[in-house]
Amino acid sequence: VFHRAPQPATIPTAWMDGSFADWLRGRMAERGLTQRMLALRTGISHATISRLLKGNRQPSLATAMALLSVLGPDPVRFTALLREDAS
Repeated sequence: VFHRAPQPATIPTAWMDGSFADWLRGRMAERGLTQRMLALRTGISHATISRLLKGNRQPSLATAMALLSVLGPDPVRFTALLREDAS
């Protein structure tokens, strides 16, 4: 069994621009995932994913981390964001 080294958590650039629903739709399409498949892989309810896709809801930190674990990282790192907030 091969284990992947842990990747640093990242915040997708699109989330910073306020287009979370568009990012989510795009990543799901890239990976060929339906709402139900994403729900099963992340442990997030189908209803929550539906609300996120409609733009009716923003993800909690736990939800965001679950989505990132399945949909993959983007270039903005939490550590960089934390450094910006600290200044």
